Amino acid sequence: MYVKKNRDKIVELSVLDNYKTPGEKMNCLCTTYDLVFAEIKTAMVAVISQNSEKENEIPVIDNRDILPVLMVVIIKSKLSHVFSNLFYVKSFYHTMDDNRVISDIFRSFEKAVHEVAKTDTRDVQPGAAKMIQSIDLEEYMKITLSDEDQSRRTLVDEANHRALNLITKSTVDHDFV
Repeated sequence: MYVKKNRDKIVELSVLDNYKTPGEKMNCLCTTYDLVFAEIKTAMVAVISQNSEKENEIPVIDNRDILPVLMVVIIKSKLSHVFSNLFYVKSFYHTMDDNRVISDIFRSFEKAVHEVAKTDTRDVQPGAAKMIQSIDLEEYMKITLSDEDQSRRTLVDEANHRALNLITKSTVDHDFV
């Protein structure tokens, strides 16, 4: 599995506090979300294209799959006013009600921020764990078959599990395994 650095997403989101209008802030959230989505989709295509000639058949990626990556981006962007920014956008960006995609993106950020807020800080210590850059079969089996309690997983563990589940789903659904 290949995972790029999150710098472009972190830089994009880190300037959220600098925007003044709710539309500018929502645009920043949408751009960040699009960057995260594009990276996950690119990684899926890379994995599938290495294992099959059916690279056009990638599984559907939903907000549950993006949530752990959004959480990491939110943490690393070090936003000082994230709750007030979300409240401001929700209260004054009235066009959101008319656009389901924008509304879904906003709800994804709300959920990610609330998940980050309730996360134990010991789970996000720098250097405690790393996102998987590549993995062999033995490591894959170890991670996917572990009986580790889900409530004790770190954000990185959760992101790794979701990424491996996506890979498994995409290869099983299309008989690549």
